[in-house]
Amino acid sequence: EVTLRDIDYEAMPSPRRRAAVPMARAKRWTGSKAVMDADEAGQNIAFITADRWTHLILSAVFLGCRSFDRMEREIGISTNILAQRLALLVESGFLEKKRAPADARRYVYSLTPRSRDVFPLTISLVQWADEWMPVTSPPPIVRYHRACGARLHARVICSHCNGELMPRAVSFQQNEHTPNAPSAH
Repeated sequence: EVTLRDIDYEAMPSPRRRAAVPMARAKRWTGSKAVMDADEAGQNIAFITADRWTHLILSAVFLGCRSFDRMEREIGISTNILAQRLALLVESGFLEKKRAPADARRYVYSLTPRSRDVFPLTISLVQWADEWMPVTSPPPIVRYHRACGARLHARVICSHCNGELMPRAVSFQQNEHTPNAPSAH
């Protein structure tokens, strides 16, 4: 098992560039984050996975960016969007906000158990993007497993037999304790 604390990162020297692909109209998640309350955000996985800014902010915190200014600089996000997404991440329990020890006018953001549990999903999505997104240069960050020093290649495995989980190797059954759950047939 690999957790956030088990990974080292190495920044690569050149910025990543997208390869030329046919232009398609970008589609954004249409749920308005401005009117979404913290409970809705906390219960909606699309808040983390489909909103590019939210996922980038969490990824930045995973990499050690803890201040508003540094996140703005590293991600290249406008201050109003960053402030709004940080507020939702704090209110929905994904980040904790505290006064900065060196300057009480500023805040630092840290991970919570809830956000640490998103880490395997994040690693899987980044690994997928490294493999399948059209680019002309290597990934900007290489991940290493701290315990063995090898380049990280995450896999989803069974907690019982340690076999790699693939779509055809998993069966689904309705949870008898979940009322009105859809059938998995």
